[in-house]
Amino acid sequence: PARLAEADDFGDAALEPGNALQRRLARAGAAGRSPEELGPELGRTRGQIDAVARPRIESELIVVAAARWFDGECWSRSKRGVLDLLAEFHAAEPLRMGLAREELRARAVPAMQQESWRQLLETLSREASIRLEGERVALVDHRVELSEADRRLSDRIEAGYRGAGLDPPDLADLIEPGQRRSADQIVQLLLAEGKLERSQDGRLFDAGAMAGLRARL
Repeated sequence: PARLAEADDFGDAALEPGNALQRRLARAGAAGRSPEELGPELGRTRGQIDAVARPRIESELIVVAAARWFDGECWSRSKRGVLDLLAEFHAAEPLRMGLAREELRARAVPAMQQESWRQLLETLSREASIRLEGERVALVDHRVELSEADRRLSDRIEAGYRGAGLDPPDLADLIEPGQRRSADQIVQLLLAEGKLERSQDGRLFDAGAMAGLRARL
């Protein structure tokens, strides 16, 4: 590996500065590079490396995200990877409203730093490709649509907790054998919709009952 790196460095040295910079960014992939790292490697001051990068940034050959530079094609590939992964997730988990931001990063672009990741999500949101809802991310056109059976199960779970007030039942007492997976997904949906709340000890409560309790305290 060390010899390969030396060969790459030698190849970079023979390139025009802009092409040498682009080549290093392409090798970095979703991790990107900081200009502070790149300048010394290419034998340039910070001002010189900025001057080399400027036209490429303006033409989007280089993308700047949270003080890191990315090869434009690598950045586009990262965006496509996020969208593809979300599409797979929605197909596999149609009752879930979205995927947690950090889980999505770990699965799609694990090498990307947090600040750059935040900017990538914001870019996809501005492009109307995704929807950001707190810590969850979904494709912009994803909607949870319950089947008739799931709707009846959701109504039963919601009514069970609403009727129990501050003495909530166990979820297993509200469902039939074989419904646990669907019930768990519906609970996540009810939590996201604000109809249920989870206490610190993990118990589920009707959100209205908890609001009444807080009002009395």
